[in-house]
Amino acid sequence: MPTGWHLGVWIATFEAGVVLLINLIILLFCAVKIGGSVGVAQIFEGDCNTVGHITLGIHLVINVLSTLLLSASNYVMQSLSAPTRTEVDRAHEKGFWLDIGLQSMHNLKHTSNWKRLLWTLLSVSSIPLHLFYNSSFFSTTSANDYSYYIAQGPEMQDLPQNIGTFDWECANETLSSACSSVDASELSKWNNLTSSNCVKTYACSGPDIDPSNWEFLNPSDCLQAYAVDFLSDRRDIVVVTGDYTSNNNFLNFYNGSSGQMQGSGATPYDWICDLAPSIWPDINDFLFGGLPPIGFCSTGWRKINPSNWTIPVVFFPFEALNSTESLKPISESLEVMYCLSKTTASRCQLQFNLPLLAIVVAFNIVKVTCMAMVAIRMCDNPLVTLGDAVASFTNSPEPLTKDMCLASQSYLESIDKNQDTTSPLMAYQSEKTRWMTMASRRHWVMIGSLFLLVLSIILGFIGYAIHQLSSVYSLSGFSSLWQLGIGRTSSQNIITGWAIPTQGYGATVASVLLANLPQLIFSMIYLVFNSLCTKLFLALEWSSYAHSRKPSASLTLREISGPPTSSIYHSALSIFVVAVTFWDGDVVDTSNSVTSCGYSPVAMILTAIVGGSLILTSLAVGYFKHLQCDMPLAGSCSKAIAAACHPPEDGSDPLKPMKWGVVSKHPDSAIGHISFSSGEVSAPVPGCYYE
Repeated sequence: MPTGWHLGVWIATFEAGVVLLINLIILLFCAVKIGGSVGVAQIFEGDCNTVGHITLGIHLVINVLSTLLLSASNYVMQSLSAPTRTEVDRAHEKGFWLDIGLQSMHNLKHTSNWKRLLWTLLSVSSIPLHLFYNSSFFSTTSANDYSYYIAQGPEMQDLPQNIGTFDWECANETLSSACSSVDASELSKWNNLTSSNCVKTYACSGPDIDPSNWEFLNPSDCLQAYAVDFLSDRRDIVVVTGDYTSNNNFLNFYNGSSGQMQGSGATPYDWICDLAPSIWPDINDFLFGGLPPIGFCSTGWRKINPSNWTIPVVFFPFEALNSTESLKPISESLEVMYCLSKTTASRCQLQFNLPLLAIVVAFNIVKVTCMAMVAIRMCDNPLVTLGDAVASFTNSPEPLTKDMCLASQSYLESIDKNQDTTSPLMAYQSEKTRWMTMASRRHWVMIGSLFLLVLSIILGFIGYAIHQLSSVYSLSGFSSLWQLGIGRTSSQNIITGWAIPTQGYGATVASVLLANLPQLIFSMIYLVFNSLCTKLFLALEWSSYAHSRKPSASLTLREISGPPTSSIYHSALSIFVVAVTFWDGDVVDTSNSVTSCGYSPVAMILTAIVGGSLILTSLAVGYFKHLQCDMPLAGSCSKAIAAACHPPEDGSDPLKPMKWGVVSKHPDSAIGHISFSSGEVSAPVPGCYYE
C-alpha cells in the first residue's frame, strides 16, 4: 500500500483520470450531437436567460475540473522536482545545495533525464488548459434586425380589447415622400391621393396586426425595452403619438430600420435620440439643424422623460392639398402615448468548439500518462517537504555538515562553493528580523518588477479604453463606465477594426487566444508569487521548532496546488470572447454577425486595484511584521537543513516529536551542540559558542 508522497501521486493520477473520463464523455456526446461536423457547432438554442444559465453552469464545472487537473499536475511536478537523499548528498559533495519544499527548476539540473522529461511534459500540457478549456463552450448573443414606425392611433384606453384589427396610420417611405411634395399638382397625380386617403398607409402591415404577437408598452417600458445594444426578444416597434385623423392636417411621419451594429460610435437605438432633439447637447432646429453627435445616444437616451416624451413631426394643412400653391410644412412635437412592440422568442445559442476540446483532451491524456508513469516507475524517496528532509537527516546525519549547527542559508550563500566550510565555530544570537528578509532580495525584485510590468500594461489598456469610449461614444466618468458592466457585451465595448478576422472559425480561435492570453500570464505571475509566500511561511514554520516540540511530519508545508488566479481573472473578465448573431427574421444575417473580443474598463480598474493591493500588502506585511529568529533560518537550503540535524543517538528517532535546541555540551569547554532531536533539549544561550 503506497504511503506519503507516493499515495499522493496515486490520488493525483486518479483525479486526472476522472477528469479525463468526464472530458471524453463530453467530447463524444457533443461530437454525436453536432453530427460529425468540424469546428464550431450549435448544441442548444433557446431563451437567452436559459442559455446564459447553462453556460454559467458549464463554466463552473470546467473551472472545477481544471482546478482538479492543475492541482494534481502541480503535486506530481513538485514530487518530480524534489531531490532524493542521494541527489542531495551528491550535490553537497560538489559544493552546492538543492531546494527542498519548493518546486525548483534548479533541482531539475541534478536529477535524471526521465524526471526532467516528465516534468516538462506536465508543465507544457498545462498551457492548453489556460488557453482553450474555458472557451471550448461559449454562448452567442442574439440580436434582431427590426423596423420602427411613428404612427397615429387611438389612445390606449380606447383600444379594442378583443382580437381584431387596428387601422394604424404609419409612415411609408415612398408615400411619405410623395405626400411631402411641395408641388400640389404633382401630389394629386400620385395614385390619386386626396386628403382622405393620403394618411391611409400600409407600412405597419396594413390592418393585419395580430394582438397576440404584439405587446403594448407605456413610454417608460418602451424606452427600456428598445434602448439596448442587442434586441433579442422583440422586433418591430410602432411608436404611437395620438389620434389626429380628425384634425384638418396631414402628418408627414417617417420610419426606419435598426438593430444592427452601426459602427463609428453609433448605437442600434440612435433613432430614439434622433427623434428627440430636446435632449441634444446643442438644441438645433429639427428640420435644418442635423442630428445629435455620434455616440451621444449611448447615454443620452436616459435624459428623455417618459412622461413627456415628444417626437417632432411635420404636417401640411389639408386645405392646401388641392391648392395650386406650394405646400408650406409646419413642424410640431407630439407626445408619445404608448408603443406597440412585436414580441418574439429570443434565440441565443450554446456553441461548442470541437477542435479546442479535442486539444484539451489530448493534453489531458498526456498528463494522465505522465502521472501514471511517476506513480509506477518512481520508486525512490524524494524529500518533498522540510519534514521529509528533517526525518532523513536526523535518522542518518550527513558527515559534510557536522559541527555546522548554526549555519543558516544566508551564511552558506555568503561562502564561495569552493571554499572549505568545515567546523565554523559560531556564537548563538537570537534576534528579530523583518519577515520579508526570509526571501531573497532578488525574489522580491522579480515579483515587484512583474507586477509593475503587468500593472503598466493594464493601466495602458484602461487609458486607451477610456479615450475610445469618451471620444467615440461620449462616455466619460466612472458612472458611465460602470453602466457597461463587468463581462457584459455591448456595442460600445466590442473591439473592432483590428487585424484579426471577425467572422468564421479563424475569428473564433483568434478571439479565444487573445481573451485567454492574460490568464496565462497571470498564472505565471501567480507561480512566482506563490513561491515567495511559500518561502515566507516555511521560515515561520521552521522557527516554531525552537519553541515547541512537534512531529517532523508537521513540517509538511509545500507549495499551494492549483493556480486560483485563472478563476479570479475569469471572474474579472477584463477581456472576453464576444459572439453576436444577428437575425433578419428567421434567417441569420451573416454579414453583420461578428465574433471578436470585448473589454470591460471597470474590470480592468478592479484588476489593477487588486494587483496593486496584493503587492503593496505583501510588502507592508513583510516589512512591518517581525519574526523572532531563535534558530538559524534554513529556508529551502538542503545544506542548512542537514546542518541542523545532527542529534545524539538517543534523539534520532524521526517518528517521535522533535524540537530544536542544545543537545550536548563538551565537558572540558563551553562549546555545545544544537540540533533537532527527539530527546531532551534546552534553550541555547545567547553569546555561547556551538558547533
